[in-house]
Amino acid sequence: MVSSPGETSITAEVIERITTEITLGVSKKQSSVFMTSELSEIWDRIARQVADIKARGRVVEVSFD
Repeated sequence: MVSSPGETSITAEVIERITTEITLGVSKKQSSVFMTSELSEIWDRIARQVADIKARGRVVEVSFD
């Protein structure tokens, strides 16, 4: 799990994990990120952006470092 129930900070690692999971088709319920209300809103925003990118025929690249 990238984030835990006691963690309140939103790090670049968490945003990257959310973006990767959305791009790979992982649902919010299946996410490895603990969803606070703030992270849930961020997830929804990123999901809309990824959908828009795909709708334009573009590809969201996922880095596997």
